[in-house]
Amino acid sequence: SLGPRRLLAVVKALFPQLSDTVFYFPADEFPGAAGLVALTIDDGICRQKANASMLPQVLEVLKSRSATATFFVCADYVREGDLER
Repeated sequence: SLGPRRLLAVVKALFPQLSDTVFYFPADEFPGAAGLVALTIDDGICRQKANASMLPQVLEVLKSRSATATFFVCADYVREGDLER
């Protein structure tokens, strides 16, 4: 079966540029991380023109999965209404 450690190895092999940014925290060593997934989406969610923003799609995926998220916001790229979502 493809457990978390093997999945991590596959991701690192397929995307070597991500090898320093993909991490796995075993639940026995980090019980607070059990059952959690953390993703980051950098430089693309709303840096482009308003019509190129991925923010609406990301918010829809989160909503459809009843997931929550924390966003890091760079004030240089925030548009009116983005923080109200």
